[in-house]
Amino acid sequence: MDLVDFESRKLFNTLTLANGGVPVRLRQASDTYPTLSGSTTDIVKPSSQGQPVQNVAKEWIPLDGFESYENEVFRPFKGEDPKTATEMLTEAGYTINTETGRVQKNGVDANNVRPGNIPLGMLERNEYTRDQDAFNGIMPGPILTDAIVEYPWFAYKDKAEENLWGSAYGVLFIGAQVKSDENGRITISPLSFPDKVKDMSVYEYEMERQQVIGQVYGVNHEIVPEGAAKWAMWALEDRLNYEGFNPALYAKTNRRGEDAVNSTAYFSTGKYPGYPYDKNYLNHDLHMLASTGRGDNYDPRMNFEYRYSDMGIPGLTDGYNAVKKPITNQKVGTIHQAGDDKEYVEMFFRTIDMGQFIEVGSLQIRIGSTGSYAPLVKDAKIACNGTAGIFNVKYVSELQGLFVLEAVDKTTTDTALEAANGSVEVFVSYERRGEAGVPTFMDWDGICGSVKILFQK
Repeated sequence: MDLVDFESRKLFNTLTLANGGVPVRLRQASDTYPTLSGSTTDIVKPSSQGQPVQNVAKEWIPLDGFESYENEVFRPFKGEDPKTATEMLTEAGYTINTETGRVQKNGVDANNVRPGNIPLGMLERNEYTRDQDAFNGIMPGPILTDAIVEYPWFAYKDKAEENLWGSAYGVLFIGAQVKSDENGRITISPLSFPDKVKDMSVYEYEMERQQVIGQVYGVNHEIVPEGAAKWAMWALEDRLNYEGFNPALYAKTNRRGEDAVNSTAYFSTGKYPGYPYDKNYLNHDLHMLASTGRGDNYDPRMNFEYRYSDMGIPGLTDGYNAVKKPITNQKVGTIHQAGDDKEYVEMFFRTIDMGQFIEVGSLQIRIGSTGSYAPLVKDAKIACNGTAGIFNVKYVSELQGLFVLEAVDKTTTDTALEAANGSVEVFVSYERRGEAGVPTFMDWDGICGSVKILFQK
């Protein structure tokens, strides 16, 4: 891209974002992703096809929209009568000022339009933000033209666009030739498919050849790489300041609640490793009342040092964005029928996963073997085997993975439990997020691995 300095009136070469070789304009709210075959192998996720684009007024789109996108590739030079980049501008009513190098429409600079370009390589760092206030202007750093660079790899274009930094997307395989899309992201070149090359015109072949920046050197389908990264843990003093690890104590009011304290496995003193037991759940009767009310209820979590999938450093190696999986029908305890002369006490339950990995708003509960799941929120009335309003949610904390149930009425609760042969199991379902060891640069929704690109320009 050539521009003329306003004061010196001298011509300068200006670095700009690679755009696939075709003129582009800033995206508008009315722009939508292309509608392709609807297959899971399409370059755009099926559920996003035909939907509004992301990053409106921030990222670019070809002047003709996404008409040049096929199921697997970006082919802007295809056609029986293909147009050059300059002809594409002219057809849309734009011209390039020969004195300034700027795109204009009716003699007015069109700052929302850029001409097509040919890629040189990759800048190692964001020069604009680094030097925007420097007295010597924006000094470009080295442009990599012969180097191996590892990118986060997305299956779909729309998911890659949620990451505003460098990434690669689409069907990629070792040896495939790659190029830039309209926003500088790496995608596969149609030259990687012999059946497409066979039908290319000489013009399209040459234009696509000029856009190739390198080849796929290696692909990795694992989001947790081999090595020691997955064992990295954040410092104990930091964990103790985090509510998900060292939560505030559930209030103790009397003898009946003294073993219902939700505290960290290391307690709250900061001593490492500290007191190794959590008083929430014991497999014996702490009340010394010979009661079966707490029978079959215990802490389902292992000690923290054995919860290997929970060791990731939040925001760095916990994979919170990259990994989402549904947890269904997870048994967390049992509710037993109280005797004729006994009251129901508060019943405490915990999820197997720590609360920091539970998607907010996804926690649901079912009591008994029949009936449907209901949102687990404070003061909700929960059915028992389909009979509505038997239990009340007295307390719930998704962050702690803790909730407390109480019987609404002893008579109706006795009736419901008696019909279930004296006890019912408690199940929860939720969406779990995160996996220890996912590198920070790969912690994105829609990631499918990483890819190494060998730049050859």
